[in-house]
Amino acid sequence: MESFVYESIKISEKNDWWYRGLRKIIFQLIKKYHPITNGRLLDVGCGTGYLLKTLEKKWNVYGIDTSLKAVKMAKSKRLKNIHLASIERLPFKNDYFDVILILDVIEHVQDDRLALSEVYRVLKPGGIAIFNTPAFKFLWSYHDISAKHIRRYTVKNLVKKLQNENFLILKISYINCLLFPIAFIHRLLTKIFPPNRLATDIGSVPDFLNEIFYRVFAWEGFFLERFDLPLGLSVSAVVTK
Repeated sequence: MESFVYESIKISEKNDWWYRGLRKIIFQLIKKYHPITNGRLLDVGCGTGYLLKTLEKKWNVYGIDTSLKAVKMAKSKRLKNIHLASIERLPFKNDYFDVILILDVIEHVQDDRLALSEVYRVLKPGGIAIFNTPAFKFLWSYHDISAKHIRRYTVKNLVKKLQNENFLILKISYINCLLFPIAFIHRLLTKIFPPNRLATDIGSVPDFLNEIFYRVFAWEGFFLERFDLPLGLSVSAVVTK
């Protein structure tokens, strides 16, 4: 990612509707699919380390990132097991982690097949990996460029890629469905009137809308407990080995 994106994340991730809503859904998925805590948890692409910091009381947490800036930010939070490394070559032994989080990562890597095979290798049998990744190529925008995305996914092609690496899929669904129409219109407008410089969506919503968007996004957790959503801004999957 561009350096300024990490700065935007650092400033916004505590209160930004997207990060708050995603954390709530991720916590819900962990609780449902791996209720036993105190094992090893890896955050691939840990960024500033904020998510790991919220999990360290229940888990023995580890993090990796390809950005030295991000690694320094995470270590500044007194997180110990933080490594400068890539998902395509994870510096851990086989069958090591109980839970692995791969949140908005695989869209960045050239060889997503190798990335998935590495996650499979270091995941314990019976452990879970949770993926989240941007959905639908037609939503491509300036934000993807700033974040240095290579691709976006659909449920169908992510299912195929996961099954090719022998993962057992426990849950896969689009998420952020209710706000999809607003995001679609926003992305359409930015294609017509693109920003005149590199930009990101992070922290760009006024405070009153930020709270509304968070409540709507977080509310989706109720539906995800019961069924899969037909479309959304991201694809989210829970898999096991």
